[in-house]
Amino acid sequence: MKKLVIFILVLMFTVSWSFAGTAAQFQTEKAAPIEAQKAAPIQYDPSNYPAPERQGGETIADATVIGSLPYNDFGSTVGYVDDYDEVCPYTGSTSPDVVYSFTPAGDVTNGFVSLCGDTDYDSKLYIYENAVTPGTPFACNDDECVSALGQNYVSELTGLTFTGGNTYYFVVDGYGGNSGNYEIDVTGEGGGTTFDPPTDVAVDEATGTVSWSAPVIPNDWLDDMDSYNAGEYLALQSDDWTTWSGTPGGADDGYVVDELSFSGSNSVKVEGAATDLIHEFGMYTTGVYEVSMMMYIEPGHGGYYNLLHFFNGTSSEWGMEVYFGSTGIGDLCATAQNITTFSHPVGSWFEVMCIIDLDADWAEYYVDGTFVYEWQWSIDTLGNQGSCEFGATDIFAMAATGDTAMFYCDDVMLSEVFTRDLTGYNVYIEGVLAGSVGVDVFEFTYAELVAGDLYTAGVSALYDGGESDIVEVPFTYIPIFNPPINLAVVSNPADDFATFTWGAPGRDNTRDLLGYDVHLDGEVVGTTTEITWVFNDLVNGVFYDAGLVAVYDEGNSDLVEINFEYAGTSTNDIIVVKTQLNNNYPNPFNPVTNIAYSIKTAGNVTLEVYNIKGQLVKTLINEVRETGNYTTTWNGTDDAGKSLASGVYFYKMKASNYTATKKMILMK
Repeated sequence: MKKLVIFILVLMFTVSWSFAGTAAQFQTEKAAPIEAQKAAPIQYDPSNYPAPERQGGETIADATVIGSLPYNDFGSTVGYVDDYDEVCPYTGSTSPDVVYSFTPAGDVTNGFVSLCGDTDYDSKLYIYENAVTPGTPFACNDDECVSALGQNYVSELTGLTFTGGNTYYFVVDGYGGNSGNYEIDVTGEGGGTTFDPPTDVAVDEATGTVSWSAPVIPNDWLDDMDSYNAGEYLALQSDDWTTWSGTPGGADDGYVVDELSFSGSNSVKVEGAATDLIHEFGMYTTGVYEVSMMMYIEPGHGGYYNLLHFFNGTSSEWGMEVYFGSTGIGDLCATAQNITTFSHPVGSWFEVMCIIDLDADWAEYYVDGTFVYEWQWSIDTLGNQGSCEFGATDIFAMAATGDTAMFYCDDVMLSEVFTRDLTGYNVYIEGVLAGSVGVDVFEFTYAELVAGDLYTAGVSALYDGGESDIVEVPFTYIPIFNPPINLAVVSNPADDFATFTWGAPGRDNTRDLLGYDVHLDGEVVGTTTEITWVFNDLVNGVFYDAGLVAVYDEGNSDLVEINFEYAGTSTNDIIVVKTQLNNNYPNPFNPVTNIAYSIKTAGNVTLEVYNIKGQLVKTLINEVRETGNYTTTWNGTDDAGKSLASGVYFYKMKASNYTATKKMILMK
């Protein structure tokens, strides 16, 4: 391996040549584009660019990235070289070493890095923070444990705290000149996760069914220019933007305008030769990113922008440059000036997009969805080996040869591209796995819940590379076993029987309906799976209560009844019921319940809803009703149509000299 001093000299040489080459950015013209042979268009597929073998890198420059915790890997130091050494407490090692890197999004506590699994040689383990600091490692250990293979003198570090945003380099080394196979385990608490969890997790407390939506991966950053004042400088209004000179409001700032936009009302206008807007995204060294924006080239003019490995004024490093021409022909500079040409619209909006895969050191460029070119991202626009990182975009008032710049930009966006695949979901109850479902399933019904008990439901998303955090929701299981509806009795006096009919429960239940228990005057007289029953041996002129209970696999509904007089009238007449207010169903309910009532004598009927304070909140009925059976519904709103809060409510019916009040519970 080259000595560090040689590496620094090479880096200085590369940076100096990067700056010298990009002086073309300050010219109003450039050499005629060189037509290059372009590869056949492809769609981005990270599997086309596989990462190196999944074990440690040679140095911190190519360290294997640990994306999230917990992490486990098997590897070997055989075939690597001796790059680093620390006193742990032994020194003078000539063992080969391999390197892993870990950059947590947030702080990680109780960090644990261990080689105590299947490691077969005398190892050494140490950690650097952000850079190699010989003699002062972040942590270091030589002989801590016996490995699972029985190897003595194996290394382990515990009780570590990793600061979010810092990069930690784990060096797997050996004692003396030892090398061999190792197993590395890394765990910790916190640090965030790279696996996005399900969203909208909720539980239907009546059925014990948890539901969710697919994970949502937000854009890392999006600027649609609509939060700024048109007619004013962009960088002067925004903390996200600056200018090449670092003087917002100066000559190289750009105006926000409302004369043209792709979305919303505003865009930023770039014209003349001075505008030079910079947005620094940060210093990305791992991951896959999509950088895009909408552009509009004014007819008769051209445009330009670039993406930078990093921004540091005149010492910046260009990853790609793109020129747009008035004729609709553009030039791409990537690994060389004018590496290829492409077509683009003029006088209409179009999308420009670059996909940067920092893990594979690869990039692809698209214009309006059409593939243009792909290249090794770390090679700068002059062909020099640069850094494999991404830091900024530069929107500059420049154009293709012979054109002046005038163009608009809108919806500038950076988003992370997740190369892992969502494979399904795990469902938990009280922290214990209850089941797993496929990627297209978004609900799960728990079994063997106890009515009235409090539970915690949980759902996580499964990926090909791991599992997201579990999203938990507490709930109380309050099963509602809905009763039959639309009860009616039809008499057949000539045959001395009456026919009892009803409808199946109105709610779509997830549990199984097994049948019905039929009651007459409070006594069970039979069971059936049908929706009709015949009462025999009834006496004319006598009142009866016909009742039903719906029987489910998990329990029974409340008894619902209808009172009727067997009056010996003609066949198929509905028996006139007595005036009566029945229990609402379902109860508790959300958001609609049914209220059934019977009217013996025609007349004015009122049905009103009161809150627990006795205040009238809703008038459901206030009109004349003929003799018969009725059902009305209440959707939990007041007379103004406003949704009411959860709680206890009372419904009261008045008809002639009849008055009755019953209680119901609105539960949201």
